[in-house]
Amino acid sequence: MALGTRAPLDPLDLFGDGFVRDPYPWLDRLRAEAPVTYHPDTGLWLVSRYDEVRRALLDPALFRPDNALRAVTPLPVAALRILARAGFTLPPALANNGTPSHPGLRRVVTRFFNAERVAAAVPVIQRVAEDLLDAVRSELDATGRCELFSSFAQVLPCRVLMELLGIRGVTPATLIRWSDASLELFWGRPTFDRQRELAVLVGEFHKSSP
Repeated sequence: MALGTRAPLDPLDLFGDGFVRDPYPWLDRLRAEAPVTYHPDTGLWLVSRYDEVRRALLDPALFRPDNALRAVTPLPVAALRILARAGFTLPPALANNGTPSHPGLRRVVTRFFNAERVAAAVPVIQRVAEDLLDAVRSELDATGRCELFSSFAQVLPCRVLMELLGIRGVTPATLIRWSDASLELFWGRPTFDRQRELAVLVGEFHKSSP
């Protein structure tokens, strides 16, 4: 990969409203003009074209994944203290594990998401989707409108995973709130005060885990 070429795309704001709402024009330009480019705001390299992505994924010795779960916006001491009080740890998993333990972890995961298990989950997915669509129809009948993202698209994968993994004692809304907080804290650009608020939610998420 040619890493020395700077992209003629400055300024590219990965956290800006324009990119978040519609990233596809930017992604098209990246693939066409700068498939591998350094992003100074995050200190990361952006790899956007299939061939380069495939090469990076298939060469873990050269392209190590160890930084995959590091916070894009550095965490202040105040947020780190909140996480520490909750006992939060982030040991190497699949996404950020370039050690010899990666293949073993991958084998464990694939046992739960092989073709047979995925096929067996289809009736669960259909049932949950139908339940959510019934609620959508009721809301449409009552009000004439419905927000499909929050009522269906956002809840469907959460409800399915909760049923498949046997998660009890917590509502989908709570899991979604915790998940969104984790995404924003580690891969967003929150302010100092917001980082502390998010750290509390991430700590709650961690403490709820078995």
